[in-house]
Amino acid sequence: TAKKRFRVLIEGPGSVPYKRIGDAFAAAQSLKDAEIWYICSDGVVKREWKPDRVFSAVPYREMASIYRSCDVLLKLSAVEGVFGPPLEMMACGGCCVVSNVSGYDEYIRAEHNALVVPVGQPALAVQALQRLHSESDLRSRLIQNGIETAAGLDWPLVTPLFEKALQNIISRRHEYRLVRRDQALLVTARQLRDSLNPPLASCPDELPDDPVFLKKCVEFLDQAARAENARAARAAKQALLLADRTVKLLL
Repeated sequence: TAKKRFRVLIEGPGSVPYKRIGDAFAAAQSLKDAEIWYICSDGVVKREWKPDRVFSAVPYREMASIYRSCDVLLKLSAVEGVFGPPLEMMACGGCCVVSNVSGYDEYIRAEHNALVVPVGQPALAVQALQRLHSESDLRSRLIQNGIETAAGLDWPLVTPLFEKALQNIISRRHEYRLVRRDQALLVTARQLRDSLNPPLASCPDELPDDPVFLKKCVEFLDQAARAENARAARAAKQALLLADRTVKLLL
C-alpha cells in the first residue's frame, strides 16, 4: 500500500490579497512530496498554484470531513475577523500553521496548540511545515492540545458573559477613552468575575491593576480552570479576551 502523502490544507478567497493565498501555496509547494488541498470560496485559483484538489461552495456540514482528511491547515492571512478555521481544524484533530494576525491569540498559543509565524514571512511558514512533516512528537502534542483548546470553548457560557462585557464597555465608552486599557479591562473583568455562578471562591477582591493586567487575569483564570468551576473559568477567560479586542477599538 502506498504511503499517504503529507496533506496541507489552504483555505480562503483567492482574489483577496490580504488572505495571502499565494504565500500559502508557495510555502506548501516547497515541502517535498506534499499534497495540497484548497478550499476556495470565490472560484479564483491561479494557474501557478497547482493544487492537487480544489473544493468550492462546500456545505458547512461537509467541512469536518475535509479537515480530518488533512494533516495541517496553513493560514497566512494579514487580516482576519473571527479566526475560525484554525479552531475548526483543532476540533477535528489536525495541526495548524498560522500567521500572528489580529485575534489569533484569543485561543492560539505558539508551540502549544499551533505553530505561529510573523505575517508576511512565508519562509518561516516553510520551516514550520517542515517541522510538522518530520517531527511526529510535535504533531501529536499540537493535536492533543488543540483538541483540548476546542473543547474548552464553551460558547453557551461564553456568549452571555461576552454580552455583559460589551454592555459594560458600551455604557462606559466615553470614560474608557480617557483611561488606560488595563484599567478599562479591570472594570470588565470584575463584572465577569461577579457574573460567575457559582462564583470562584478563590477569586481575589481586587484583581491586579497594572500594565500586564490582562496576562495576570488570564493566568488566574487558567489556574481556576484546573481546579474549581472549570467551565465557568474557561468561559470567563474567553469572554475577557474578546472584550480586550473590543476595548482596543475604543482606546
